[in-house]
Amino acid sequence: MRDTVPENTLIVFAFPLFCPYTAFMTLQQRFVHLYNFLFSFKLSDNSVPFLHGMRVASIYVVTGVFVVAATVNLSFVLDKKAYLTAGFLIAYLVFALVTLIVLWTTRRTERAKLCLGFCVILLILEQILDGGGVFGLGVFYLAFGFSVAYPLFGIVPTIVFMIVYYSGLLFRLSAGNFLPTSIFNSSEITLRMLIILGMALVLQATTCFAIEVIIRHLSRLAYFDQVTCLPNRFKFLSFLHDGILRNRKEPRPLSVVAVKTVNMNKLNTMLGNALADDLLRNVGSRISGYRNATRAVGRWSSSIFVLYTDLHELSQLERYTAELMATLSEPYLVDGRVVSVFFNSAVSRCPEDSCEPAELVNKAISLLEQTRCRPGDVAFYSKDIQCCQLRMFSLLDDLSNADFDRDFYLVYQPKVRVADKGCAGAEILLRWNSHERGDISPGEFIPVAEQCGMIHRISRWVIQRSFAEIAAMSAADPELLLDKLFAINLSVTDLYDREFVDFIEIMQHRYGIPSSVIEFEITEGVMLDDDPRVAENIDQLLLRKFRIAIDDFGTGYSSLGYLHRLRVHNLKIDRSFVQGMSGQESGDKSALIDAIISMSKSLKIQITAEGVETNQQFSYLVERGCDLVQGFLFSKGLRKDEYVKYCRTAAIPVV
Repeated sequence: MRDTVPENTLIVFAFPLFCPYTAFMTLQQRFVHLYNFLFSFKLSDNSVPFLHGMRVASIYVVTGVFVVAATVNLSFVLDKKAYLTAGFLIAYLVFALVTLIVLWTTRRTERAKLCLGFCVILLILEQILDGGGVFGLGVFYLAFGFSVAYPLFGIVPTIVFMIVYYSGLLFRLSAGNFLPTSIFNSSEITLRMLIILGMALVLQATTCFAIEVIIRHLSRLAYFDQVTCLPNRFKFLSFLHDGILRNRKEPRPLSVVAVKTVNMNKLNTMLGNALADDLLRNVGSRISGYRNATRAVGRWSSSIFVLYTDLHELSQLERYTAELMATLSEPYLVDGRVVSVFFNSAVSRCPEDSCEPAELVNKAISLLEQTRCRPGDVAFYSKDIQCCQLRMFSLLDDLSNADFDRDFYLVYQPKVRVADKGCAGAEILLRWNSHERGDISPGEFIPVAEQCGMIHRISRWVIQRSFAEIAAMSAADPELLLDKLFAINLSVTDLYDREFVDFIEIMQHRYGIPSSVIEFEITEGVMLDDDPRVAENIDQLLLRKFRIAIDDFGTGYSSLGYLHRLRVHNLKIDRSFVQGMSGQESGDKSALIDAIISMSKSLKIQITAEGVETNQQFSYLVERGCDLVQGFLFSKGLRKDEYVKYCRTAAIPVV
């Protein structure tokens, strides 16, 4: 048998401790529930939450005092047969109860303050008719009540109340008809009382003013950006909430515009923190000065500003955002230097996209972050984009649970030498055959992997698998791969990792792959990122004798400067230029291709054209002196064994 303590015995011993604990937790929950019930008000205006809480607490305190005081004094007054005073007591008792009912049922402080105002007016009239109350104590009640009335009604109504009250008392004093028990029957006592009263009022007024100054200062710290002085995200959401519910019946149509500074990190590094803050202040001033149908402006994060406008039609929003982008894109003058800032923007609309302020802003910002736009472009949120986001989240889940060795594989798209029509190597491409979804395009899952941080794991798997397969092909036929060059794509997030180059070197030594046969392709957009880690890793790859190619050349904005600084080996003309040679803009596309090839020749950089699909395109590139071509005209992406076979038997199309 096991030596165990019977469960009943445990219950007996634990019961004396359990009951007080349970009672305490129950009381705590009840207290929290009561607190939330009394003070959990949604702000319907732009007031500071702390000040709003002071108003709510003051209403409870004042009405509570009215209810208790009126109830206690009513019997005393009736015994004295002072029916006029009793009538006033009953009246402001009723208004006090109405105030509490209004506050609890409607949750509207403005309506409660209106009812409470009648209580105060009745109290003033009762005190004047009563000659300042027994022994004139009503003077003290109203004097010290200034600090309570101020947060309730504001400075002007409170001063009006006090002036009316004391004017009434002075009138009674001049008429000489105070009650016999009133302290105003003695002029000496009256003088002293007025001096004390004046000092109390001055002290209270000074205290209230100081409190207001402190509250406003704290409000600015809490609800306004310290660099641009624009409302921060919390204050902007308050404005947006008011704008959506302005008519109190149904959400009002409006739009949110999110604006992002594309190159702010680069400018911060170039200018320094102090000058970068000056630049941001200029940007904020220019945004806040753009009042064309703009209702509110705020700074959401370090590089994102938000606006909301009453414009709702797409045609109106297109003109609005185009003018806004044109205004913001004008050069800025910082410390005597002309600085250019690039912007992207995204738009979400109410009620189509959402009626919740936070969700409306987040949709615009998420669209801004996910959409790869050029500077000056504007993206509009839509149901299709929402479906894409849902699919992205689903892809993320599948990607997290994917078996890389089972679901991922590599294909090799051949690169053809224009000079001798031979295979110069291949670009290694990743493919994903999902167990649940089938084949998924890299253009779909690679951005998801970059955003969720899985791209590091994927890139390392690609490099390890590529080196392993290249080593296997070389071992099977060393002669076949002697003159071949294999290109591997790198993500910008890979270049943020300071250990990434060390990992490549480890894999290189493990599989015995010479640096001369590996070329790393980097998109031209990576060059816009001025993070020092990116430049350092590129330099480390060059130092280890790896080749560097610039992919999608011609789509970026700062190419020539980087070409001059970096020892780039290959430029890949973006497929949009090659395929555009046969369209309506063929003249412009051809001119750009001619310029890129001419520049590459002068810089002694190899040039590759991707996306070649017709003999006409190939002939044109041959005439212009292009070095390498790749595209469906020659081959699609091939598995390892198919690529080896292609290298042995491929027939080049006759031109």
